[in-house]
Amino acid sequence: MTALVHDEVLGRLASAYADLVHAAASDQGDGPPARVFLGLDIGPTDEYEEPVQLRAAYDTFVATARREDQAATLEILGQAAAEHGDAELARRRYQESRFIYLTVGSSDAARLQDRLAHL
Repeated sequence: MTALVHDEVLGRLASAYADLVHAAASDQGDGPPARVFLGLDIGPTDEYEEPVQLRAAYDTFVATARREDQAATLEILGQAAAEHGDAELARRRYQESRFIYLTVGSSDAARLQDRLAHL
């Protein structure tokens, strides 16, 4: 595979993951199926593990330097951890997400500050 084709495929994969991550944030439309696909709507377990698909999405966004998608994925990972009772992991993910939002100048950083305050 040539570097150009590789970059194009990676870009398309990143876009698909971004669509899933953003859809998963909604409770309507494609939100519930996206949450299931990303492993967010799983039952409670004895020990929480982050959804593999979301970690893969995050890694893809890092590889493609998609900072806002990285932040959105970290935020959703934080939400999932909080829903499963892992406040420490949720706090770390929210802090990482907030930092990225701040570095790109996004107003979404304020939402993360609010999430952190309510943990």
